Amino acid sequence: MNYVLIKEKINLKVLDFENNQNAYLIKFKKQEISLNYQKYIDTILLKEVFKILNPILIKVLTYLTSEEDEETETGKLYDELAKQRSIILKKYEKHLSREARDKYFKNIRFLALELQKRLKTYTYKTEKTKTR
Repeated sequence: MNYVLIKEKINLKVLDFENNQNAYLIKFKKQEISLNYQKYIDTILLKEVFKILNPILIKVLTYLTSEEDEETETGKLYDELAKQRSIILKKYEKHLSREARDKYFKNIRFLALELQKRLKTYTYKTEKTKTR
């Protein structure tokens, strides 16, 4: 990341700028800003990701902490979580660093495993064995 800013009387002027392949473009007040520093890219994108994901995470957490046990609701939440995970992965994977992706998916995996445990308990309860 190389750039030089020179302050004139009123404006800032960019003399030298080297665009990185992993740069992330942000539109701000009809201007495009190119971010090259990976920490900044990660923090901005993770905020965007959690804006999208927060309603689903709240639904999943309230369902897991409640006393209700419905197989259809568990399946719907699991599918919705998997769908949002894949959408976000396709959209932001090339810009996020490996550490940020691992941190993000660790939380998603934990919730998905908890929902899978609930689904497995339903299948064990509903199965009946035939006796002679």
